[in-house]
Amino acid sequence: MIGAAKGYKVIITTTPKFSQEKLDTIRAYGAEIVMCPSTMFIEDPNSYQSTAKRLQQETPNSFMPNQYFNPVNAQAHYSWTGPEIWRQTNGTLTHFFAAAGTGGTVYGTGKYLKEQNPAIKVIGIDSINSFHSTGGNPKPYKLEGVGIDFYSDIINYSNNNVIDDIIAVADEDAFAMLKNLARNYGFLVGLSSGAVAWGAHHYLPHLKDGDIAVMIFGDSGRAYLTKQVY
Repeated sequence: MIGAAKGYKVIITTTPKFSQEKLDTIRAYGAEIVMCPSTMFIEDPNSYQSTAKRLQQETPNSFMPNQYFNPVNAQAHYSWTGPEIWRQTNGTLTHFFAAAGTGGTVYGTGKYLKEQNPAIKVIGIDSINSFHSTGGNPKPYKLEGVGIDFYSDIINYSNNNVIDDIIAVADEDAFAMLKNLARNYGFLVGLSSGAVAWGAHHYLPHLKDGDIAVMIFGDSGRAYLTKQVY
């Protein structure tokens, strides 16, 4: 969208896990898609991350936002998402739940919220088959937009005083929650949002009367309808 508005040529690298709706949307904006094989590790030379870096190096006058390793990722949520949530809850929230992929949302938002009130609990949602959850031995999973599959400086894992807990969620549990959200609550939300809702539901025994929990539903389910999980 930004490339079309600014007149830039845009190249998007991705994998077959990407939903058809997302691919069609990217093409509608006029961008080029480079399909890469699914890999277990982001460092794999054939991964979409490695392919994007190679294309950037080979393309004169080009720029790669590199959201996985760009500190501005978390800074954006520190500057905007965190303050928005703090204002909308009048500073009364006690728990914050968000999907953890790049880590930008949960860490940037959580950092701001904890600076306002250190007692706020920040909970990241991960895939049960991610690099992080499996101790470095990832397995394939169908969820999009969630899954800690690498470590970067966006989250300081060696001295992490922001994220209090990380809950790992299986594909089937997240997808079952998607149906519940849509049919019983009117929330047609994306795949990672099903994982976030399941993680918050799993965490319920830790909440007490008067607690106020905020969940981030990152996108609409309309981008995933062809996956037949609803």
